[in-house]
Amino acid sequence: MAAVQKQGPPGHLALVLAIFRKDLVQASREKIYMVLSVVALVMFIVVFWVMPENISNTYSIGMVADGLAEQLDPEAIAEEGIALEFFASAEELEAAVRGQGDRDEPLSLGLVLPPDFMAAGAAGQPVTAALYVNEYTPDEIRLLVPSLLREAGLQLAGEPLPITIENEAGFLQPEGQSGPISLRLRMLPLLVFFVLLMETFSLASLISSEVAGRTVVAVCATPANTADVLAAKSLHGILLSLFQALILLMAVGGLFAGNPAIMLTAILIGAAMFTGIAMIAGSAGKDFLGTLFFTMALVFPMLIPAIGAFFPGSAPLWVRWVPSYGIMQTLIHTTANGAGWAEVGEWLLVSAAWLLVIFVAGWRILGKKAGSL
Repeated sequence: MAAVQKQGPPGHLALVLAIFRKDLVQASREKIYMVLSVVALVMFIVVFWVMPENISNTYSIGMVADGLAEQLDPEAIAEEGIALEFFASAEELEAAVRGQGDRDEPLSLGLVLPPDFMAAGAAGQPVTAALYVNEYTPDEIRLLVPSLLREAGLQLAGEPLPITIENEAGFLQPEGQSGPISLRLRMLPLLVFFVLLMETFSLASLISSEVAGRTVVAVCATPANTADVLAAKSLHGILLSLFQALILLMAVGGLFAGNPAIMLTAILIGAAMFTGIAMIAGSAGKDFLGTLFFTMALVFPMLIPAIGAFFPGSAPLWVRWVPSYGIMQTLIHTTANGAGWAEVGEWLLVSAAWLLVIFVAGWRILGKKAGSL
């Protein structure tokens, strides 16, 4: 008679996967977050497609040109899709191109002509014009500026003027950006960010309910230990966030808007970072409202770099210390400018350092909470 061979206790990987499957079932019973996740994902996809793909063909141009305002017909220029605005000084024009002050949006382009523009041109002397552009300046209008100025000289002086464009005058744009960015493309990193954020609330609620119901104690009474529980929670948060982000990117065709490997790396770092935040919030919250409050308090600062992506100009120094800043910059410059590893490497390293701090903090706090039950 053959001896019955006893099986040993399951390995840690099998235990982690078993807890992970249990968490998926329990999360599916959280109707409010299940519905919110699906509705939010669909809404994000719809929002992306309703955003305008193209940039307006009406361009706002600012000029500093003494005596030229009286000789030009703004209405005739407006018919060509150009809104012309004159400024008293180069400093005022530069501020307008940067979008500073009380302006609703920055100028598309700025030109500074010397005071003797007309006289020098009429005498056949070279004229140097300073050009100011930003990230909203279309390439086509930037390239047409020399011919437009020469045509203006032909209309005013009766002959083409020898005009030189001084490109060194200033490329007034947020760091690393070049060329115009459509609202749809600008929205994509923010939508990916919100997908990662939504899973934070779901995982924090799951952890809070297990802590309150002492489910963690029951699981640890099996061959599984606290490390297995923490690993399963980490796997749950990272995989679900990554899965939803991939659905969004495939639905909007955004996965190949830039380097896919860079985008996936940034999303993976973001998913792990928000998983650490969910562990902290879930450990601190004692009920639904408490968990919701702690989660919102922790994720709200992370929203600042994401929202700042819609506004021109370099981010303040303190914003660059927000953990999500590097992730957002990586997504923005990868999708908008096709940035490579060399351009985003520093942001990814900083984000990875923040990930290590937040994830280790979440792991230790949740582990200590589970051990105290």
